[in-house]
Amino acid sequence: MNGEVVSIVLPTYNRAQLIGRAIQSILEQTYREFELLIIDDGSMDDTENVVKSYEDERIQYYKLEQNCGPAYARNIGIIHAKNKYIAFHDSDDVWRKEKLEKQMEVMLQSPEQVGLVYGCCKYHGLTGETDYFPRREIALDKKRGFIYPKLLEENLVGMPSLLVRRQCIEKAGMFHERFRSLEDYEWMLRLGRLFEAEYIDEVLVDVYAQVESVNRNLSVNFSARCTLIGMYKEEMAYFGVLDSVVQEFLGEARYLGCLEQVATALRQVLEN
Repeated sequence: MNGEVVSIVLPTYNRAQLIGRAIQSILEQTYREFELLIIDDGSMDDTENVVKSYEDERIQYYKLEQNCGPAYARNIGIIHAKNKYIAFHDSDDVWRKEKLEKQMEVMLQSPEQVGLVYGCCKYHGLTGETDYFPRREIALDKKRGFIYPKLLEENLVGMPSLLVRRQCIEKAGMFHERFRSLEDYEWMLRLGRLFEAEYIDEVLVDVYAQVESVNRNLSVNFSARCTLIGMYKEEMAYFGVLDSVVQEFLGEARYLGCLEQVATALRQVLEN
């Protein structure tokens, strides 16, 4: 390692009971050169006191006056980040100890066209079930290099597993703040369109489901998915994945009992 400092952006909202675990997993990293920017998105619980209980000069705490959503909070973190490598974490998840070291080793050995390095997330469900993200059934060659065609079909990159070059963010742009869900997926599509990726085929992050997670709000999530399909329908069609994306979405809507609403919204974005 050459001592490159990594800026870690961690947005949080009312996670006082969980954020300590996330912070501790960062402080225990074997790669020690980092700054941790915690963006409190208007929490109304004891988050501030929990964060300030950690006396580490690498931690910077920013409290927003009101809740503005994860896209806005991450953008604030990026603005304050001082370094040319940026990693992201979520306040309810846990990094494994060698996560950052392994990613930096790959990043520093990669050519400039590789803009991001990510790894596998192990998902822990509410009832004890586990899964892996990205799916292990996906071939490794689809997870590396020019991943944009596969990204259009499904997201591959969990935000807490991502390390990215700052210059790539400057070219791809910031998070779209109008998205209240799937803002990370939309942003990854812009990164994946411009830069290649490296994938570390091992679990780097443990992701824990929460009952109140924004992605469990079906109306918000489905609305965001419709918007995404409308934004990227031409690219999806070009790479031959539009039909499968639409059919999978409709199948999920049918299973959840909201087929008519989703079909109407999809028809509108596909015809415009």
